[in-house]
Amino acid sequence: QNSGLSILWFLATGRRGSGAAGETASRMLSLKFSRDAEREADAQGLERLHRAGIDPRGMPEFFEVMARGSASVPVLLSTHPVSEARQRTLSARIASLPEKEVSPLPWKPWPPAM
Repeated sequence: QNSGLSILWFLATGRRGSGAAGETASRMLSLKFSRDAEREADAQGLERLHRAGIDPRGMPEFFEVMARGSASVPVLLSTHPVSEARQRTLSARIASLPEKEVSPLPWKPWPPAM
């Protein structure tokens, strides 16, 4: 991915991405791929929990807790999707899952007090 971005940078500017501007542009463009990978990991993790018969509701609850306790990083600079968005997406996915008897994880209390 980074090689492709470097080629695009060269075609757009006529310069190799070795300077500070090229390096910064390449890194910022590649952050989207990191966020996409995190979204895919969330979806796969949720599916695996559901398939294993483990209650997946802890995933969106985790991101709800993260959203309350974390400092905001501008989306453009973040390697991860925003916690609130992850929580909403996972909650929507859970609502669309077929009914299945699941067991809650034994850790209590959840969510932890902040």
